[in-house]
Amino acid sequence: MKKMISILLVMCLVFLCSSIPIYAKSPVTLIINSEVVSSDSPPVIINGITMVSLDSLRKLNLNLNWNSINKTVTVTTKVNQDKLVLKAGEKEVTYGGNTIKLESSVQVKNNRIMVPLRFISEAFKAEVKWVKDANEIIIHSWDKINTYSTLYQGDDLLAARKIALSLPLIGENKLSSSKEMSSHQLYFPEGEVLRYYHVWGNLVSYYEIKNDLTYLVWEGVEEVGKSGVYSKEYGKRPEPEKNEVYFDLARDSKDVTYGRVDSKDVLRSMRDDSSNLLVGMLQSIPDEVRTDKVVN
Repeated sequence: MKKMISILLVMCLVFLCSSIPIYAKSPVTLIINSEVVSSDSPPVIINGITMVSLDSLRKLNLNLNWNSINKTVTVTTKVNQDKLVLKAGEKEVTYGGNTIKLESSVQVKNNRIMVPLRFISEAFKAEVKWVKDANEIIIHSWDKINTYSTLYQGDDLLAARKIALSLPLIGENKLSSSKEMSSHQLYFPEGEVLRYYHVWGNLVSYYEIKNDLTYLVWEGVEEVGKSGVYSKEYGKRPEPEKNEVYFDLARDSKDVTYGRVDSKDVLRSMRDDSSNLLVGMLQSIPDEVRTDKVVN
């Protein structure tokens, strides 16, 4: 009799465990159009399916209408006139008058409607990328897809670099320049977009772009008159570059000098009238070919 009771208890435990959704142990970061989305219901993985709260997808220009009586949510967007109607606990949704079966039912977590990420994003023509090693979900709304394509795969270095310098910065400088009347200088490895140096006076900052965000990797204060010698520095100093292009803007000047570091040819042009000072410094370098395209 005791043996039979033990068997029944084990069977009950197995049944309960199999019916409980399995949530990811580590947090998943959601980044939409280069903005890290904060939410009281962050993305989770349930039974191998990534679920996100509808509220956290508002950056995709979604309009949400909650009907508390029948527990449905109607989602619309400027992309098209089709409506997406979801109901809590249901696997079937209506979209554009058609019934579609989801890979996981609509769920409620922390009073938020949780839905399968990929279906929602693809239904509204967004681009979704799952970065497994970083535990990040990258989403580009329909109107930004071409922008990120230019950033990562475009041949136009000037256009790609302008986008790169417009991305949000992660990390703040701990050091500052000790020079007065300082100029601004930008250095890119020749043919590259996704990493660069910004020099302001004798403060050198090195940045790398990863997953639509720009990270401050290293900074150093160069000793006056001693190139490559730093009195203070933070982070991991990058290896010296072999070939670089530069853009130099003297203080209170509208003229940008630019070219290849190892060339005697100095080019000059008016700074672009841009609200972003560094973006306005960028110019096209003759015969420069891109070398750091990212393969999808």
